[in-house]
Amino acid sequence: MLKEKKDGKTLSEKIISVFTFRIPYYVGPLNQNSDRAWLVKNKDEKIYPWNFEEIVNLEESAEKFIQNLTNKCTYLVLEDVLPKSSILYSKFMVLNELNNLKIDGEAISVDLKQKIYLNLFQKYKKVTLKKLKGYLKSENILIDTSTQITGIDGDFKSSLGSYLDFYNILGDKVKTDFGKKLIENCILWITLYTGEKKLLKNKIIANYKGELSEEEIKKIVNLKYKDWGRLSYAFLEEIQSASLETGELRNIIQMMWETNNNLMELLSSNYQFLSEIEKRNSVVAIGKEFNYETILGDSYASPSVKRMIWQSLSVVDEIKKIMKKAPKKIFIEMARQEDMKKERKESRKSTFLTLYKSIKEEGRDWIKEIENWSDSEFRSKKLYLYYTQMGKCMYTGEKISLDQLFNKNIYDIDHIYPRSKTKDDSIENIVLVKRNINAKKTDEYPLERNIQQKQHDFWKMLHSKKLIGDKKYERLTRTTEFTDEELSDFIARQLVETRQSTKIVADILKNLFPETKIVYVKANLTSDFRKNFKILKSRDINDYHHAHDAYLNIVTGNVYNIKFTDNPRNFIKDKKLEGKNII
Repeated sequence: MLKEKKDGKTLSEKIISVFTFRIPYYVGPLNQNSDRAWLVKNKDEKIYPWNFEEIVNLEESAEKFIQNLTNKCTYLVLEDVLPKSSILYSKFMVLNELNNLKIDGEAISVDLKQKIYLNLFQKYKKVTLKKLKGYLKSENILIDTSTQITGIDGDFKSSLGSYLDFYNILGDKVKTDFGKKLIENCILWITLYTGEKKLLKNKIIANYKGELSEEEIKKIVNLKYKDWGRLSYAFLEEIQSASLETGELRNIIQMMWETNNNLMELLSSNYQFLSEIEKRNSVVAIGKEFNYETILGDSYASPSVKRMIWQSLSVVDEIKKIMKKAPKKIFIEMARQEDMKKERKESRKSTFLTLYKSIKEEGRDWIKEIENWSDSEFRSKKLYLYYTQMGKCMYTGEKISLDQLFNKNIYDIDHIYPRSKTKDDSIENIVLVKRNINAKKTDEYPLERNIQQKQHDFWKMLHSKKLIGDKKYERLTRTTEFTDEELSDFIARQLVETRQSTKIVADILKNLFPETKIVYVKANLTSDFRKNFKILKSRDINDYHHAHDAYLNIVTGNVYNIKFTDNPRNFIKDKKLEGKNII
C-alpha cells in the first residue's frame, strides 16, 4: 500500500514530503484571496506538498515577490526601476559621470567623450585616472603634467561591468538588437532570482534554449548581480525632447550620448523633458479617489516620507472642502537639504593634517601649527580658508598675518560668483582676500584678467595639492561671462531647492488640482525676510510660529513669483533690454 502510486507519487513519498516540505520564501501565502498574497498558479487546484511544484509557478511567483520589494522610478511614478547592472542603466551612470569631465577648465568635445566611452569603458571594468591620462596622451591631448583634469573625483565610480561580462560570454552578439534584449532580460532575471540558480537556469532555457549553448547558459547562470537603480526604462528611452543642436526629438540616453549634458542639465528649462514627465504622471491621477492607497500606493517614497506627504495632502483637501473650491495658488516651502546638515566623516583639522604632510616650507612647521588649533576653531570660515590657501591672499598671493586674520578692516571673505548674481555661501564659492584689494575689485564675473594671470599658477598648485576642489578651481580660472541660461538658473535655484518628500507632494498636487498654480519657496528666503524686517520667532511659547512661517512663505513666495514669473529667463531678457541690473 505504501508503494502504490497515485498522482505519480507513492503514499510513502507523500508522507515524507509532509515532513520535509518547506514553502519557499518567495512564494509567500498560499491563500490567493489574501491581500498580501502574490502567488501565481499553473493550475487552479488544491496545493499539497507533493504537487507543489506542479501547481505553483515558481518563476513568476519569485518575480512578483521581488517586484513587490523594488521601488518605482524617481520620475515616472508607475514605472519599475531598472536593475543596477542593466546595460542601459550602466550606460546612463557612466555618461552622467563622464559628461562632467573637463581639461584645463574646458569641457571635452562630444567626439572625445564618445571615444573615451568606446575605448576605455567598453574595454576595462575599472577606468582609473591613470588609464584616462594614458589614453589622452595617446590622443595627443595631454601634453604635459601641468594639464588639469577636473570634473571627476579621482577614478571613475561607474563602469560597464555587466556589458563586459556578457561580451566575454557572447562576443559580438552583444552589439545586435536581439543580443541587447537577451542580455537585459538575463540581467533582470539574475537580479530577480538572486541565489536561486535552478529557477534562473529554467527561465533562461525556457526563453533562449535555441539561441544559447549549454556552455553559454552555464556561464550566465554563474553571474551575480544585485540591487536596483533609481530610474526606469521608460524614463531613459521613452521621454523625449527636441535637441538644441538639430531640433530632432531625442530621448534622455540619446541626448547624454550626443551632448555633454548630465541628467540635471537635461532636466533644466532648456529642454522639455520635465514637462513631458509631468504630462505622463498627470494621466496617473485622473479619476483617482482621494485616499491613501490610490494616491500613494505606487509611490517610490519610503513609508515615513509617505506619512509626511499624506498629512500635507490632507490639510490641502480640508481647505478645499471649507472653501468649496481649489485654491488659486499653493505655496510649497522647499526646506534646506538634509545633506547640508550631515556631519563630515573627517574633521577639517584631520583633513589638513593629512594634506600638509606632503607640504614643506622652510622656516614653517605647518603640522605643528595646525595641531595647535582645535576642531571647533576650524569651524571659522576665515581660519579654514587660511589653510586652504596656504596662508596667502587668493587675489594677490601676499602672505596673510595670522595675528590679524580676524580683523575685518584688513581681511575679507569674497564670493567668486558675485552675491548680486547668486546667493552661494558654500566653501567652493568663497576665498580669503585682503580687504583693500576686495574693495577695488568689481562686482562682475569672471574675475579680472590681471588677477587670473598673476594667480593662475598659485591656484593650480593649491588644486594639485587638493587644498581647493574642482568647482572652486574652475570658478577662479573661468574666462567666459555667465550665459542667460546660467543667470536664469541662479534665480531658479534661489527660488527652489527640492528634496524627495516635497518633490512628490508637488507632483501629486499638480495632478489633483490642475487649475491651481504651484509656487515653490526656498526656506532661506523666509529666513532672510525675518532677519531683514526683524520679525522675531519663538518656538518656546506655543506652536503659532508654524502658522507665521506658512504666512511668510506666502508673502515672500508671491513676491518672487510675481517678479520673476514662472520663467526667470524671460525676466533676464527683459532686464537686458531695459539696460538694468539683472538681480
